[in-house]
Amino acid sequence: MAVAKNVKSKVLSTVRSSILMSAILWFLSAIVVLHSHTIGHIWYNSETGRRLGLDTGAQPRSLLLTQAVSVSWSSPMVSPRFLACAGGQAFAANAYQVFRVPVSGGVAVPEPCTGFVGAKETILDVTADCDANGCWPLVLLGGRSAGQVLDCASGQRQDVMQDPLPATKLTLIFGEHHRHELLGGSALAVTAAGSVVEFERAPGGGWRPLWEVVNDKGAELCALGAEDGHVVFFRGGGSVELVNATDGQLAGNWSVGTRIAAGCALGGGAVLTMPEGRAPGFLLARLSDAYA
Repeated sequence: MAVAKNVKSKVLSTVRSSILMSAILWFLSAIVVLHSHTIGHIWYNSETGRRLGLDTGAQPRSLLLTQAVSVSWSSPMVSPRFLACAGGQAFAANAYQVFRVPVSGGVAVPEPCTGFVGAKETILDVTADCDANGCWPLVLLGGRSAGQVLDCASGQRQDVMQDPLPATKLTLIFGEHHRHELLGGSALAVTAAGSVVEFERAPGGGWRPLWEVVNDKGAELCALGAEDGHVVFFRGGGSVELVNATDGQLAGNWSVGTRIAAGCALGGGAVLTMPEGRAPGFLLARLSDAYA
């Protein structure tokens, strides 16, 4: 009888210990989840009606849910480094060539770029413009043509930077019918010093700088986009940052979970990123999903 009581006592003690440990683990898990949710997302201020960014110096903690988009390339050796999106089309480029592919995926078709002289100049970035008939790429040039933008449809060249430090990244801001107006200009460019400058089309041709939107001090900036009053920064480490164009404050900071070569804003809170490497597919994500 004494032995049975001893066994029963040990069993009850083990059960109580297990319950206590389970409760402690559940409590710690709840703290971790709450901490991750709080840092990785952005808070909403009911008094001002604005979403407020949190720690601007912190690394991205919230992993975006991404959808893989399959892309078929003409060669497994293609290694695109730049990306632009407009009108349901994506324009991917390396230093010498531009490809067109639907943002929903499919075959990447080489896109003619009138006036591009690969022996004397290289492509530093690609953006896109549209009219009632469709969209086409524009490329930011390096080499002997540093500081110029080449319209691949017309072959027209325009100067984009009246500055000793030429532009290294470029994105167009579409007009009101695209709902992508920023602060009144037509384009954003990043200088070699990291200054993000807004431009407008000059009456005599070319691009005239208006003002600095924000000075980027982050690492591995590989692309930027414009999204309804915000600038979207894409970084090689896989982070996507949303910065308010009016006050320069960080509004959101996420990660796609892999290194990327480039990215672009699709509008409506959606972004398209392109992983590093040869013959990559795309990753589609919605920043609005991260607000939930």
